[in-house]
Amino acid sequence: MRLAHGRRIPAGVEGFGRFWEPLNNLVGAVRALEAGDYNYPVAAQSNDELEEVTLAFEDMRATLQASQKKLIQSERLAAIGQMASSISHDLRHSLSAIIANAEFLSDEKLEDETRWLCTRKFDPPWSK
Repeated sequence: MRLAHGRRIPAGVEGFGRFWEPLNNLVGAVRALEAGDYNYPVAAQSNDELEEVTLAFEDMRATLQASQKKLIQSERLAAIGQMASSISHDLRHSLSAIIANAEFLSDEKLEDETRWLCTRKFDPPWSK
């Protein structure tokens, strides 16, 4: 029999299969978790310290997966916040120019001819 990491069971301990098999399964689960596999099946059936370690591993794996999901969600929300901030900045910048021009044109001291010149449409030279 081979262990999860490819080594053979040491000589003279082949009879300890009830210990080696759950341990081998746990080692396989640890290696799978290291590779990002949160669904590797691990069974705790030995009713001893190994089962306790296996259950602790399952709890740790579930906590780690939940933390990773929360981190991904936080990163998504941060990206949305940055995008909204950028859009808001761009809109404010454009609106500031419009408001400034509207205030200028609504000035009572502005002569009608100047107001007309400022509001008429200018065709760019490349449009002709």
